[in-house]
Amino acid sequence: MFAALWRWLGFGRNPYEEIASETDSQPPRPATPVPAPAALSRSEESTVPAELREDPHPPWSLGGVVSTVDKDRLLDDVIDRLGVYLELAESGPERTFIQGISDAVYRGQLNIPAFPDVARELDALLRHGDPMMTQVVRLVEREPALVQRVWTRASSAEFGGPPKGLHFAISRLGFDDLWRLAIQVCLQSELFRIPGFQSEADHVRDHGLLAADVAAELAGERRGSVYLAGLLHDVGKLMVYRHASVGLMYSSSAPDRVRQLVSELHASLGVMVAREWNLGESVALAMGYHHNPSKAPEDQQRTAWLVRAADIAVHVVDGERHGLLRDPAAALAEIPADWLRGKDPVAVARQAMKEFESQLQ
Repeated sequence: MFAALWRWLGFGRNPYEEIASETDSQPPRPATPVPAPAALSRSEESTVPAELREDPHPPWSLGGVVSTVDKDRLLDDVIDRLGVYLELAESGPERTFIQGISDAVYRGQLNIPAFPDVARELDALLRHGDPMMTQVVRLVEREPALVQRVWTRASSAEFGGPPKGLHFAISRLGFDDLWRLAIQVCLQSELFRIPGFQSEADHVRDHGLLAADVAAELAGERRGSVYLAGLLHDVGKLMVYRHASVGLMYSSSAPDRVRQLVSELHASLGVMVAREWNLGESVALAMGYHHNPSKAPEDQQRTAWLVRAADIAVHVVDGERHGLLRDPAAALAEIPADWLRGKDPVAVARQAMKEFESQLQ
């Protein structure tokens, strides 16, 4: 199903299909620490199951927040926490895995691909109002992956045939959708290719895509920091999976440790990724505090609360599609009502899923 999503988003051939063949010969590893990806996975039935099994530990209740917004103190805190886990390590591969994260954080070398330049420049261009189409076309032409995505989306059945050129393709989509496609180019990077943990990486991406749509709808903003924070709010998990992929070498060692580090550190590591990508403090802190926005600086709480609402809502819809009852009432009641603009986050998530499914039919 992910291959269908990949094509719908305009990426063309799915490079992640190569991962399966590359890793088929690897030794088996334990059950994944993250639920099977489904936030954007289409099941046989689009209706909610009549009977749901209660999920006592909904995913939105599992995760830490950053301890501080100060860059140096955050670095020290993460290294200290990893030091505790190093002392608890029970095998050489487990120590290598944990030490790898610690070294990367200490050196400030996360070894992640750069955020797409064209996406950043397009964002800056659109902030000043509607630019000249010739400017936009020249910018888009610099990023082949974006050209392919724009052309694929603009050639879909809803438009009745392919456009006559890139100028017309962009006109069909509009600047808001073009902005989203440009931002989503980062999902095509090596950061999301993790042999041995590919299903987990897929889940982070799929969940983020739907959460971004929900958060933006709740905010009433087609583009901007709310969408970007929703899209990447769990990207810190990928830093743990990347080091587990190398340090554990697909062995059966320490599945619980991977799960623990993902839960405890993904918010802090996400802030580091956002800052390295220069996404802005609003995005970085929304990623860092999305599990408890009340702890964020007051002037940064709105985006964090909207991402929190979207995260919860997507997990609820995900649970329904897998026969799990995840009651969001208590968690959603904490969110300031004014920021939801009278909208029900779960209803928005269900509608977003239906719209996605309709594109695949």
